[in-house]
Order: sequence, then structure tokens, then C-alpha cells
Amino acid sequence: MIEEALIALLLADAGVSALAGDRVSPTIARQGEAAPYVVATVISFTDQHHAAGPGLNVFRWQVDSYAPTWLAAKQLSRAIHGLLDGYRGTTAGVEILYCALQNKQDLFEAATELHRVSLDFRLTVRQLQ
Repeated sequence: MIEEALIALLLADAGVSALAGDRVSPTIARQGEAAPYVVATVISFTDQHHAAGPGLNVFRWQVDSYAPTWLAAKQLSRAIHGLLDGYRGTTAGVEILYCALQNKQDLFEAATELHRVSLDFRLTVRQLQ
């Protein structure tokens, strides 16, 4: 549910959707997806338990922007960075308490001939439902 809420957050953002439309996918791009597009992957996930049971979840989330040009990939990654870095709020039954960029990488995928900007975020969230 947490991943779905975060994908929904990306899709609802005007800056991201202006550049990628509805082309935001978890883990792997849809087959034949036209660039630019976004792929979001959970890198690590930890349940933080307390006396009352499960509570907070801490995880790393990698959000990759793919585009035919370096500039287009950069513009999409800047929209994502602007949305997520420092974000706090509630979306789709998930309370995001902390979100911060941890790492950024510019890459080129030779097999697809697409530029990729990889953003690595650390999040602390609480599932409300």
C-alpha cells in the first residue's frame, strides 16, 4: 500500500505529469513504454516496532527518470526532486513523516539508448489504514 501511495503522489503532481504523463511504473517500465517515463523501486524496507506493535516504516526508494535526451531526463528528475525532497503529508492512507534525497546519479542505458537520472530517497512513513 505504501508503494501505491507514493506512485499516486508522483502521478498527481502537475510538474511530473506534464513531463511523463501517466508513465510512472513500479519496479520496471511497462513493455513498449514511450519515453520519458519514471520507474520507482523500493531498495530497502524496515518495520520499526514499538510496544503497541508495528508503527513506522523506514525505507529507501529509488526513482529513475528515463528520456531520449540528457536534458529531458534532468528536467523530469528535477520535477521529482522538487516534489519529494522535504515532502511531508498524507496521501492515500499513508503519512509521510520524512523524505530526503540521499543520492543522485546521471546514467546512460546503452541497450535502450535512453538517458537516466536516478534519485535515491530515504523515507519514514506510517500506514494509516
